[in-house]
Formats: sequence, structure tokens, C-alpha cells
Amino acid sequence: MHTSIERLLVHESIAGELVPQLVERVRAMRLGAALSYDDDMGSLISDKQLETVKGHVEDAVSKGASVRAGGRPRPDVGPYFYEPTLLGDGREDMDLFADETFGPVVAVSRFSSEGRGGRAGQRAASGLNFSVWTRDTERGRRLARASRRGR
Repeated sequence: MHTSIERLLVHESIAGELVPQLVERVRAMRLGAALSYDDDMGSLISDKQLETVKGHVEDAVSKGASVRAGGRPRPDVGPYFYEPTLLGDGREDMDLFADETFGPVVAVSRFSSEGRGGRAGQRAASGLNFSVWTRDTERGRRLARASRRGR
């Protein structure tokens, strides 16, 4: 089983180092239609899902998100392919923040304090998973508790 991250809340103190590394990794991903372990990602399931992914990216860009990597359909690979996409400047008013995209799109949002990070996590209308990654275990627990309040 794989878990796919759709919203990535990154503390501003590490965003400058982390985001360029993510851009590099996303750009290096290989799309493929063959049944091969050489590819990192395959096709979406349907035209409807491709339209959802395109719509979420277009909405985010129209509201100020920057495309850091990917961001395009890839009909040259197959009918339902969309590039692995990393968006910067994610905000809560974007469709992809409130709804699950179920596609190869991650929106990065920066936060400056635990309270802001926790509140941003709470505001997502849906979410199948949530995790906090930190070297400071107690701080991570506080952030996780803050994000669960009100759910």
C-alpha cells in the first residue's frame, strides 16, 4: 500500500532547503504505461479523474500557486497521464486544499508557528491521512494534537 501526500505544510525555517530538494525529486520521476519497475508512476484511472486533477491545478494557479514541477497532462505517454506536480504557495482557499485530488499533485504551504500549522491542518475538509515529521518528538505531538482539534 502507498500513501500519497497531497498537502504538505512546511515550517518556514526549513522550506528554503526542503522545497528545492522536492522539486528535484519530482522532476526526476518517470512516467510510463508499461508494466515495468523502471517507471515511478502510471496512469490515472479515467478521463473524469484527469479532469479533476487539471481542475485542481488550474484553480490553485489562478489563486496564486506557483508550479514548481510538472503541472501538465501528458497525452504523449497515454490518455490519462498527468505529470507529477509540485505546487508552491498553497493556500486554504484552493480547491485542492479542501478536497482530495487523488492525483499526482502536492501543494506546499509554509507556516510560521505550531498554532498556524495546526489550524491549517484542521481546515482541510477531508483527509485520509495525516502525519507530522520532525526531529522534536514532543513538538510533533503538540502539532498533531492541535491539528486534530475540531475534527
